[in-house]
Amino acid sequence: MPVKVHVTRAGERVSKENAQIFGIPEGTPVNIALVGFLIEGGVLDPKELFSFDKEVDKYVNNPQKPLAFKEPVMVAIGGRGPHWLYGVLVHHVHTVDVVAIWEPRAKKGIIIGGRTKEELGKALNLDGVIEEISFGAKGKLNVYHFETDKYQLLHCEIRGDRIDPAELRRLPDFSVSSKPLIIEGAIPIWVGSHLAYKYMHKGPRAVGFYDPRLGGAVVSITHWTDYKVGDVIPIPSQELQSLLSKFVRKKTTAIGILGDPNSGKSVFLHILNEELRKRKFITLTQEADIFAPTQEWALHAPDTRKFLKKHMDYRSRLKWITSSLAVAKSSGTIDYILADLGGGRPDLGERLTKENLAILRYLDGVIIVSRNDNNQIKEWLEQLSIYAPDTKIYGVIESSLTEPAFFDEKTGIGRARLLDREAYRENRIPEDTRQTVEAVADRIVSEKWSTAGHYLLHLDTVLGREFLAKRVRQSI
Repeated sequence: MPVKVHVTRAGERVSKENAQIFGIPEGTPVNIALVGFLIEGGVLDPKELFSFDKEVDKYVNNPQKPLAFKEPVMVAIGGRGPHWLYGVLVHHVHTVDVVAIWEPRAKKGIIIGGRTKEELGKALNLDGVIEEISFGAKGKLNVYHFETDKYQLLHCEIRGDRIDPAELRRLPDFSVSSKPLIIEGAIPIWVGSHLAYKYMHKGPRAVGFYDPRLGGAVVSITHWTDYKVGDVIPIPSQELQSLLSKFVRKKTTAIGILGDPNSGKSVFLHILNEELRKRKFITLTQEADIFAPTQEWALHAPDTRKFLKKHMDYRSRLKWITSSLAVAKSSGTIDYILADLGGGRPDLGERLTKENLAILRYLDGVIIVSRNDNNQIKEWLEQLSIYAPDTKIYGVIESSLTEPAFFDEKTGIGRARLLDREAYRENRIPEDTRQTVEAVADRIVSEKWSTAGHYLLHLDTVLGREFLAKRVRQSI
């Protein structure tokens, strides 16, 4: 089976596998059941979902090995996977008292279904205690219901910054028909899982999730022979654009982040993502680092990220990344796609790898974010000028742990300070770094860019000026 399921039952201690998947210490006693999963190879084809749906019951609904031996039965689901995989698991555990989706940032589950509406969006702790939770987010979640001749759509939009889980309690109740119900939008896993849980037994013959990278909706739950789990219901991008014309901006810009390893590219990407969402744009963060992919959740669960990297086949990932970018760009439902292209292979003298170049063909531009203690930025620019000279570069950012951040509006060159995962998790990103990110966002929105030659011309002048300023500060 392409997806491995690991179950820790209530009253047991966390297994080695679930310790890695959930990012909690091995041997921790739990009063809730943990259902963790791992996708072998890191990529799952929807066609493989049918066999998974048939097999998963023996793990989560086994009478000889129940998830809990006493009530209430509470379950948290965790793992790195798409909405449509979570939909299958939610369907198989929906009969328990409380269903939650694991949130790596909080090390708690977010309740998406259960006994009362008041419990929705609250945190489920490992000891079974339920409590309020807030990320301090100020965004709002809007959900709209549309119906066509073939299907019905739940279109989800987050306006502003990220949302708090309490948004689940204020969502409207829709009257849905028997047509397949498709959940669509750039939303957290716990939002999509809640909507699937809420509507799967209210009439629709099937429930699926629209994936812009597949050009259709993947069926996760079915109650009719017309559909089976893993089917992809085709939805042409023009059709979706027409349906959502009052909400959707049709132009999609895909931007990659380049730079040496351990320069803070992933942190920069997610701060930039937050900034664009604050400006009411619809964004998608796309993994495009073949050797060390990083999504936002992984910044909060670094050990889990290291564990998952071992199970990722780079050849299949490259094919998935390029096709995903192509389809997502054509969907018309996203303003900006932000992709972390990784750090290349500087140990081999190769920064722009053949994999990077293959992905670059699907991007509209890049941002360089890199350490520069050995002139690494210059080498990135030189290789771009040779192998991809027409690449639009929206900004060049030197990454430093201690030096003050700045941004030169005229040249598009600047510095960001403390692009550190721990600082990001603890909300300690310096204000001057956030201002640098805001300035880069301004350039993206205003379509202000230059090619590598421009930056090579000004790099030494701008960063050299800052170096002199540093010497002056040290001498005072």
